[in-house]
Order: sequence, then structure tokens, then C-alpha cells
Amino acid sequence: MELEATDYVNNLLANALYSISKVNGELRICYDGYWQSFESDDFLRHFIKQAIVKSNGGRPAKVKLLIDNVLNELLEEYLPVETVGSQVSINMKSNVLTITDGQFSTIEHDLSYAFLYKLQFDHDPSVDTSYIYNFLLEAVEEPQALDVLFEFLGSALIPNDVINMEKMLILAGSGSNGKSVALSLFKSALGIENVSTLELHEFSNDNKLQVTIGKLLNVGTEIDSKRVDPSLVKRLASGEPITVDKKYGASFTITTFPKLIFATNNLPSQSNDVSKGYFRRFLIIPFEREFDHENKTENFMPDLLEHRPAILQLMLEGAMRLVANRRFTHSDKITNAGKMFESAINSIQDFITDCQVTDSLPTDEKPYTSGPDLYQQYSMFCVREGLQAKSKRQLLEALDPAKVKVHKSGNVRGLKVVVRNPPISESSNPFNPS
Repeated sequence: MELEATDYVNNLLANALYSISKVNGELRICYDGYWQSFESDDFLRHFIKQAIVKSNGGRPAKVKLLIDNVLNELLEEYLPVETVGSQVSINMKSNVLTITDGQFSTIEHDLSYAFLYKLQFDHDPSVDTSYIYNFLLEAVEEPQALDVLFEFLGSALIPNDVINMEKMLILAGSGSNGKSVALSLFKSALGIENVSTLELHEFSNDNKLQVTIGKLLNVGTEIDSKRVDPSLVKRLASGEPITVDKKYGASFTITTFPKLIFATNNLPSQSNDVSKGYFRRFLIIPFEREFDHENKTENFMPDLLEHRPAILQLMLEGAMRLVANRRFTHSDKITNAGKMFESAINSIQDFITDCQVTDSLPTDEKPYTSGPDLYQQYSMFCVREGLQAKSKRQLLEALDPAKVKVHKSGNVRGLKVVVRNPPISESSNPFNPS
């Protein structure tokens, strides 16, 4: 009797040496302590073909069609992958490291943990981290900011349902400042196979999102300020599920994303979104020191890469701090960088603050300002400060409607606010017909 695709699927699921399951829209096998994806579709088809030949005792007729049918069956009838739940469990080289009650402990690898990654080192609390810490401190220039950096990297090892800081990390600064070296060290410590490299704007491309599945970290090398989508920033930093319309396949939802790091010479300078919700998604660490790369030794990077176990240990310590404190270490450097970033984009708030746009008082000579006059003052402020002016609508929406009242008197309309420190006076206003 000729075997059907279902017969081969049942045999494969019951007798395969390694468990097979669909994870985030693709088939994986559990091998060496984690669920591994196939290197390519060709490799997957070869795997299925060999399983068919072994089950059949030889190559059956119409094997290509049979492979397609078996693949389709497997994508419908698969072993459900269980997850480790909300426990902080990290898949190390030889075991699973857990964080419980402020302590590290180890347990054996287990299929049910459903890890999609595996680190290349074990936890070694005795490893000397002082050299690599001090090396990176030369570039970051503040211990607290460096602690935050390792806490963010450590958060890549913590499930979002345990702690979700809703941040993306930006390493900002001009060239020759250590950003690239630091990122190379982090990628190598986590394992290149556990890191994706999409740029920020590429996350809007469904066909590219699949490369992030199972990754711990995504490292981008530049941000194009003209292509930053605020809604995408919020969604990605928050780790919200994203539905992917897979090319030549059924759509599926990605529920876990790698933590996002981007290195850039220039921060985004424009945004249609000037809300606090947008700005708080960015965790900015300035790299302001310039290094002389001419004095690098020939074995500069190979020597640094010998410290990968120490870098991973610093990440684990960062994860421990984050679990214990439920927040990042306070850093004046990072706080000030965030304020400067917001100020550079949010020209409206700067105008309101610097030009003292306040509620009018009964004693004011003119207790209102017309919409066109207010926008003109704002526009001149932006010209004076070299800032990008937003639209009139955005300016009016930024004013608190609960506080700012509308002035109506006959045919006169305006807002009950005054600009107490105007960027231009009435007498010097070139647009003033008088």
C-alpha cells in the first residue's frame, strides 16, 4: 500500500531523533538544547526527503510533490512548543541559568523551555571583568551610563512578561569614538548567530522581519532621520506582537522581538510625534570621546575578543540588577542626552517655555493672541534658534485644551494666551504693517 503524506508525518513526529515543531511560522528541530531553524529552505526540503526515504525504505514516486505535502502537513500538525513562562531562564552553553530571589542558579537543559538561542559560554562569577569594563568606560565616560548599557543588554535575556522597559538603545556620536568596537564586542559575546542586523526603517518590511526570530539583539549601524516612523518606534520598543504576511506562505504573528540597539552619528532631527510616549522609548548614550586609531596594535580586536566571557558576565550582572530594581540605574549623562534630544525635536515645547507662552490675565493689555500671530511668533523663534518648525495644527494641539480657552468678541477670535517673552517685538516685526 502506498503511504500518504499523513503517514510520513506521523512516523516523523513519533520516531525522529530530534523533536520537530512550528515556531513563529517556520519548522524547527530541537537539537543541542534549543530549537534550531534550518539553514535554508533547500536544507529543510532535504531533511524531509531523507525522512521520507527512510520511512519508505527507498525513494518513492513523485517525491517532490510528496515533500510539499509533508511540509504542509507538518505546518498544520505539529508538536506545540511549551514556554518556560515568566521565569528568568537563560540558555547557557552547558545548562540553564535562572535568576530567582536575587540569586543565580543552574538547571539542566529541557525541551519544554523552548529556547530559540543558545549562548556560547557558561556563567562564571569568578571571571575578571575589570579590564573590559574599564576599557568600555573610556568610551562611555560615566560608570552609571555603562551600567545602564549592560542592564539593557541583560534585558535581552529577560522575557518581556517579566520586565519590559519599552526602550531602544541609541549609541550616538561622530566617528572614532568606540561605538563600532563596543557593538562588535557585544555581538561576539552573545554570538553572531543570536544577533540580527536590520536597520530601523527595515522593520516596516514584512519580508525582512523573519530574520529577527529567535534573536536576542538587533544591531543597526545608522538611523536615517528622514525615515523614522514614530508609530514603528513605539511598537518595536514596546515589543508589541506584529503580524507578518509571509511571502509564499500563511501569515503569522511574531510575539517576541530582539532588543534593539542602533549606532548613529546623528539622532533623528524630525518627528510628527512630539509626545512623551515617543521620546521615552529612546535610551540615548552619547559616545563623545575621540580615539586615535593609528595607535591600535595589530591584534587589537582579537585581544579584546578574548574577554567575551567577561562581557557576558557583565550582561548577566546587568540582568540581575534590572530584575532586582525593576528600573535602569540613574545616569545624569543619559538623562541629559534625552532632554537635549527632545529639545532638538520638540521646538513647540521650547517655544512655550523660552518665550513664556502663558494664560492671559485680566490685567493684560491684550488678553488674547490670534492663531496666525501665535504661529508667526513660533516660526520666528524657530528661525532664531535654528529649529525645525512644526505645522500650525501641531502648535495648537500642543497647547493644553484644558487650560487654554478660546477668546471670542464679535468677529475677533483668538486664544487666551500671551507670549510674554516674544522672539520679536511688535516694533521690530517685519510683518507688522505699522
